[in-house]
Amino acid sequence: MSALPVPARRRGISLAVCTIVLVAGAVVPLGAGAAEASPRRPSAATPTSLRDIWPVAAVQNEAAFVNDINRLRAGRGLAALRVRPNLTGKARQWATTMAAAGTIWHSRISNGITLQWQKLGENVGMGASERHLHAAFVASGHHLENLLDPTFRYIGVGVVFDSTGKMFVSEVFMQPPAPMRLARAPERRTAALRATAVQPTEAPPALPPLSTARRSVLLRPAF
Repeated sequence: MSALPVPARRRGISLAVCTIVLVAGAVVPLGAGAAEASPRRPSAATPTSLRDIWPVAAVQNEAAFVNDINRLRAGRGLAALRVRPNLTGKARQWATTMAAAGTIWHSRISNGITLQWQKLGENVGMGASERHLHAAFVASGHHLENLLDPTFRYIGVGVVFDSTGKMFVSEVFMQPPAPMRLARAPERRTAALRATAVQPTEAPPALPPLSTARRSVLLRPAF
């Protein structure tokens, strides 16, 4: 897989984007910037345990990201994304990891996802505020693709602040698997037949022999 490109930097904001799709049981990277997690690992300890109560300011900013994303999608006629706790936990864990390292890179995006999924996407960034980071995601083509992907149905956002007040965010998007379609048994339909006696005015025509009058008809069951 290709190495992660140098994150775009704009006014103190750094961004990275990744999308993967599950095809026949294999994880395949899609789009520019898709890559496995960088071999870099944070040397510092995790600043905040996910078992602790998540800070109110972080929760408020996570909700602001979701609201802004759904507002953007509504303006394009797309369905709102619903928050799933599993995705939120994954996003918070990765935001925590990035904050501890003081930089951003992509996670192994399927790690920690216990839900059944067809496609996953991830936007990560660091910057001064939710407003600036969301605007930067919208202004970046590949990040915008994740925000407006019509196949995504669920989202989880994790926000962590480092000791200097810098915000680190991970947005995880998910398309669930298509529901299995089960063939229905053909409906049995009975026709009500009504017999009416009619006095013939002339002899009916002779019927052909049964062997030549018989046809074979194949009916396709209605599903």
